[in-house]
Amino acid sequence: MKKIIFLLVLAVLITGCGESEEVIEEQETPPELDVPKVSFEDISVEELDNRYDGRIIEVEGTFLEGENEGMTFSRYDISYTVDGRDFRNYFLVELRPALDWVADNVPEDAVFLNWWDYGHMIRGYTGREVIIYSPSEDLLWSLASGKWDVGGSGDFATDEEITDVLFGLLFDIGRTKVVMDKYNADYVFVVGMDLTIFEHILINLGLYDDISEEERKEKIQESVLVGFLNEEEFEGFELVYSDDKVKIYKKS
Repeated sequence: MKKIIFLLVLAVLITGCGESEEVIEEQETPPELDVPKVSFEDISVEELDNRYDGRIIEVEGTFLEGENEGMTFSRYDISYTVDGRDFRNYFLVELRPALDWVADNVPEDAVFLNWWDYGHMIRGYTGREVIIYSPSEDLLWSLASGKWDVGGSGDFATDEEITDVLFGLLFDIGRTKVVMDKYNADYVFVVGMDLTIFEHILINLGLYDDISEEERKEKIQESVLVGFLNEEEFEGFELVYSDDKVKIYKKS
């Protein structure tokens, strides 16, 4: 985590983002949550017609212990194959309209700037590529389970990649362009829940510890992410898709 903090602070200082130098202390890693044991069974599979042989899998889970023992629930996974390697991760059905639009309207060789949570969904559902589709090892604390299946869900993103994506979505449109140019990205894919995710990460990384909660929220509200979510106009970018959950911008 210390390396991510250093990279973020260094990026702020080099580009002049922020009014003064901040001294940031490393925060204690939050304790791992006590996740109950659950068994899973695949119920159905929907084949998707894309270059990565994507599949949506309906999964039934059963609690094996605790007060909910014996209770069942359903979820969906996305599964796909790239260069002979199989990937599988969770799938949010509420994002399907946006992903359908991507599959129908975006060139197959396009690359997306997005937070890693949606990376597997974009890759597996649409056959398009992303900058990141997994957390870095230092961000495992941000997962509910505190664990990541490298074999099934892919290698960890590097600290540099995570920092670049945070940098590209949290500061201003100029920084967004720099990051997208670095990774040859064409589109930005943001979701309303990103605000909550990024605020949680910033708090636990110790950024803005020297200001009040109200001031921290104001800084986040000034970010390019909020501008994207509010469908603001940005020079060099076009809003090409919008629904109540997802906004997609194309870089010109």
